[in-house]
Parts: sequence; structure tokens; C-alpha cells
Amino acid sequence: EDFNGEDVVQNIFYQKNLVKKINSNIKKTSLFLLAFCVVFFLISFALINNTIRLSMYSKRLLIRTMRLVGATNIFIQKPYLISSIYQGFFSSVISIFMLIGSVEIIKEIIPELIQPNDFMEIAVIFGLILIFGIIISWISTFFAVRRYLNLNENELFN
Repeated sequence: EDFNGEDVVQNIFYQKNLVKKINSNIKKTSLFLLAFCVVFFLISFALINNTIRLSMYSKRLLIRTMRLVGATNIFIQKPYLISSIYQGFFSSVISIFMLIGSVEIIKEIIPELIQPNDFMEIAVIFGLILIFGIIISWISTFFAVRRYLNLNENELFN
């Protein structure tokens, strides 16, 4: 209001080389973080898959008993798949709350790091965590139950 619409900035000086170096360092850091996230995703997938396989291994005799009394594959799989959806949902919600706590702690320590417009990106990340948590749990359970549905008597006790 004091300048009546006139241009305030007359001249801008910045070091082009410094900006290029900063941009290249940000790209390298972003690639490193992406690789780090992929490694953690693979580790979490392996842990979830092995945990579900161990759980299904402990229930293999129950699955076999259901097969012997004439239960269909879908009838046997359905309760395990529904349970895996619930487990994936609740584990994702717990991890989202842990991330919210981490974001709040980071905002307390370094307030300039997270801007108000970053919250949409954070919400998208939370949605992806929820979706992937459910999908990974469901897929692992599906294949683990399916494995024990098709075993014969000799393979069941090995």
C-alpha cells in the first residue's frame, strides 16, 4: 500500500553455480532416500509375509480338518482374508499415528522444515501407507492359506 503499485525490487543477485550445486545435491539426496525407502519396503514386506506364513503354518492342521469335512477353498480362505484386512488396517493406522508423532516432534525442533502446504503431501503418504498395509497383508495371507489348502497328508507334517 505504501508503494502504490510500483516495483519494489530493483535488482536480484544470486550465484548460479551455487544454485546448480544445491539442486544436484538435492537430486542425489532424493535418489538415496528413494533407494532407502525401497529397501525398507522390501524388508517390511518380507517380515509381514514371514509372520503370516508362520501363523498359517500353525493353523495348517485346522485347515486340513476343514478340507476333510468338505469345506470349499473359499469357505476356508474367507475368515483368514477378512482377518488379514483388519490386521493390515490397524497396523497401518498405528504406523500413521507414529508418523504423526514424528512429524510433530520435527515441527517442534525445526519449524521451518515442514510448511503448511506440505500437509497435503503428508496426507497422500498416509493414504498410501493405509492402502499398502492392507494389500500386503491380504496378498501374503492369500498365498499362505492357498499353500496349505493343496497339501497332501505326507507334506502336511514336514
